[in-house]
Amino acid sequence: MDCLIEEQAVGGIPITIVRSCVDQHLQQSDVAVLFLLHGRKEPIKRYVEHAKTLVNAMTKQDNARSLGLVVVLFEQRNHGSRLVSAVANESWSTGNPTHATDMWSIQYGTAKDVSFLMDVLPMHLSATMSVHRWGVAGVSLGGHSTLLAAVHEPRLDVAVSIIGCGDYASLMVPRAQASGLSISTDSCECFPPSLVQILTRLDPVNNVHKLDNQKLLILGGGLDAMVPPSANKMFIDRVRERYGAEGKSEWFDERIDPDAGHTFSPWMMVQTQQWLCKYVLSR
Repeated sequence: MDCLIEEQAVGGIPITIVRSCVDQHLQQSDVAVLFLLHGRKEPIKRYVEHAKTLVNAMTKQDNARSLGLVVVLFEQRNHGSRLVSAVANESWSTGNPTHATDMWSIQYGTAKDVSFLMDVLPMHLSATMSVHRWGVAGVSLGGHSTLLAAVHEPRLDVAVSIIGCGDYASLMVPRAQASGLSISTDSCECFPPSLVQILTRLDPVNNVHKLDNQKLLILGGGLDAMVPPSANKMFIDRVRERYGAEGKSEWFDERIDPDAGHTFSPWMMVQTQQWLCKYVLSR
């Protein structure tokens, strides 16, 4: 099934909008907007294909839905047309000594871009199109940004983090050690005190109390050595405790593809579709 694909520049950020041809009549109706965030060093074109898959699946699975789905893609900071320093996208093992601070800055900046676009995007959509619901999904680096956006942006209704992590220190300290670096989260060149301070203030694992009505799904690969599910344990435990205490347990889930490594597997795509169909499109 064909999709409508539009490209715009919104506040200096190039964006791609993907929606169903079947939903053209929804020019006069409410829509749900989903931001789809790509991984580190990945081309956005690949995610246009993912967006088309999601849009087509939503159209087929839920013919009685009341909202049209609009998927919005934009490049992560320091990627694609926004590239400033190629080295800043590298890891310790590939020659970037400031990997921890660079990657944090990029993923946090992209999360802030989500909030910015939520402010201004409605002006750039059809004048008769009203955004009724906001969601975000992301893969790898985009999954990290997704969780940052979820805890800091209360207007988001739904978030799907795919092979992403909500506990930066638990992810990066073992990664540094695997790269042969001597590191601690107290003080070292690769993990400076200023980074520790910002993680204490802004990292998702330390901001679970800000989650309110977000329907949050975390997808991981059982064989993922880059972002192992164990790195998310503290974050997931805290979210489960919060949602359970508030009687919202059904709004959070962690699902693991036991045979997947660090990849957006077909199984994860199906899980994403099901979550979005349940929580994004229905009123």
